[in-house]
Amino acid sequence: MLCTRPLAIALFAGLCLWQPLQAAWAEEVSAEYSNALTLRERIMVDGDVVRLGDLFQESLSDGDVAVAQAPKVGQTLSLDARFLQQVARAYRLNWKPSSKYQKITIGRVSQRVTAPMVRDAVAVAVQERIGSSSDLDIVLDGGDLELDLPTDVENSVAVSAINFDPNSNRFAAILVAPADGPPIIQRNVFGTVYEMAQIPVPKRLISAGETIVAEDLEWQAVHLTRLSGNSLTDAEQLIGRMAKRPLKAGQILRQSDVAVSPVIRKNDLIRLVVKTGQMTLSVQGKAMQDAALGQSIRVINVNSNRQLSGTVIDAGTVAIGFNVAAIN
Repeated sequence: MLCTRPLAIALFAGLCLWQPLQAAWAEEVSAEYSNALTLRERIMVDGDVVRLGDLFQESLSDGDVAVAQAPKVGQTLSLDARFLQQVARAYRLNWKPSSKYQKITIGRVSQRVTAPMVRDAVAVAVQERIGSSSDLDIVLDGGDLELDLPTDVENSVAVSAINFDPNSNRFAAILVAPADGPPIIQRNVFGTVYEMAQIPVPKRLISAGETIVAEDLEWQAVHLTRLSGNSLTDAEQLIGRMAKRPLKAGQILRQSDVAVSPVIRKNDLIRLVVKTGQMTLSVQGKAMQDAALGQSIRVINVNSNRQLSGTVIDAGTVAIGFNVAAIN
């Protein structure tokens, strides 16, 4: 029994010594993790390289050091946990991956060459080729095309070469971006050219029987191939005319869609006039139908109840030939 007492004392002393050491170690580990760096999940870089300072949320003394090649404009790349841990060790950074799947995704800041810019560049090239300034619509095979350029060059695009067939209106062109200087992007494109026309169309639903006024119309660009010989392309052909049927907003109108608005309506009391030489005779009449200015109309002489035909010369007057007897 006596021999165990020194051993117990030694164990107790060792335990008392271990507890402060354990506390100090835990405090050191806690401090290490509290000072650990925080990896970003996704970043965008504006340049050819990825820098050390791009990877972490905290500021670093070696932050300007390049650690990877940046992705191409419009593309992304991923740096995995193994690569990132190698970088951290190389620069003695307090960071470790939380798992082998941890990664950071990197994109490249760019500027966009838009689809309208591409179409305009092709249209200018076609206009120069055919020697015309006509408004053109460019339709690319495969749909609209957009391009991404770095931010340190001019955001522009041009056509360096083009072949155009006027019979089929087809083209083949080489696009370069930027428009001036060494091209960063070169792309072959194919498509069709459509000549455009500006025509007046309704900007609202116009009901049958309504008289069209200037405020009812707006100008719209359409392909010439959509127009026929009786399409109405001048606002003067529409203003003051009557809709013969409902006209939809944006509808291409034809001559059969409208009629001259009547200035005389059926059953209106009107003045019937006959001119002969220097003499003009007039009697009261009644309209038997609607008629516009200059149109033929059937009327009744209300005095004799005789039916006559004449021509509308204003909103209340119908001329009945040149025969005095016809009006009696």
